Amino acid sequence: MGIAESVEVWRDDKLVGGLYGVHMNGVFAGESMFSLEPGTSKLALVSLARKMQAEGEKLIDCQFHTDHLESMGGRTIPYDEYMRLLQGGE
Repeated sequence: MGIAESVEVWRDDKLVGGLYGVHMNGVFAGESMFSLEPGTSKLALVSLARKMQAEGEKLIDCQFHTDHLESMGGRTIPYDEYMRLLQGGE
């Protein structure tokens, strides 16, 4: 269907971190992150956020709140707002 997407972090020829999820209608719903070297999953998330911002997309669903995500601009949104965004609203 072309909606699964991964963001990978490579060092030389070795995959060292990244994330994957479903990306459609301007929303990326994260499924999982991993890192084999410190900070590489965070690097993947920042790369995804910058790409989506440049393309005018609107939401990365991280599925849960953490202080770290909040420090990067993450916030919890009400269910009604979330559903509106999923349906293509602004």
